[in-house]
Amino acid sequence: RHPPIALAGRGSVAVLAAKHRWVQQAAVVLYAAPGASGTGASADQPGDLATLVGAASAEATAIILAGGEYSLDETLALGLRGPISLIGTRASSTLVSNQAGSVFSAQASTVQIYGLGLRGPISSEGETGLLPALAMQGAAVLTLAQSSIESRGGHGIVANRSSDNPDTGETGNVSMSGVTFGEIAGSAIKAVLASGSWSLQGGRMQGPIGRHGLSFLGGNASVSVSDSEFLTLTLDAMHATDVLGSWTVDCNPFR
Repeated sequence: RHPPIALAGRGSVAVLAAKHRWVQQAAVVLYAAPGASGTGASADQPGDLATLVGAASAEATAIILAGGEYSLDETLALGLRGPISLIGTRASSTLVSNQAGSVFSAQASTVQIYGLGLRGPISSEGETGLLPALAMQGAAVLTLAQSSIESRGGHGIVANRSSDNPDTGETGNVSMSGVTFGEIAGSAIKAVLASGSWSLQGGRMQGPIGRHGLSFLGGNASVSVSDSEFLTLTLDAMHATDVLGSWTVDCNPFR
């Protein structure tokens, strides 16, 4: 199992800035708020989330999000230039939504998300049209903690070919802890040709989920699922087809 992440508890932007480990590790710290237009250099001058993400440099960047709803018109591409962390105060009150498409995409990058509620597509035209709230492509390293995901017209998370990066030697790693999946039209987590390490710890598949909880197609990932609840699902809690690698499943209530 992955050890618990030493993070600040629920609180204000100031508490997160002072105590959150990801903030302390970042070279650049920025602040966002709904409808803001400042520079983002301080909590008193928060900036627009999309603008701050688009301007992030190659240095490790942490963006602290004030409470409220951030309504997006297009998918935000995370980590295009360097590692990025998005940190909210609480998943129930710090929402990032895109009703027409994915909220975030991560490709060949290191992305960390804490304390956010992701709200993905609200409608679809069938299985081939299902988009995820969070899309991963390539050798992404993703840490998702104390967050929630809804996607009434799509999947929760979709990862295509997440793997080790032979050019950099970086090990593909997807770590999720304390993540709640609400209403999902497709599968909560769908991985295609995944490799590297995958961990789901203390998760909650609240649902209703229209397809599977975890769906893996091909690949040779090392998967660990522990202390996670699987509640309202239409199909399987865990579904794997043509996969290699290893699976460790421990202390997961199925109802």
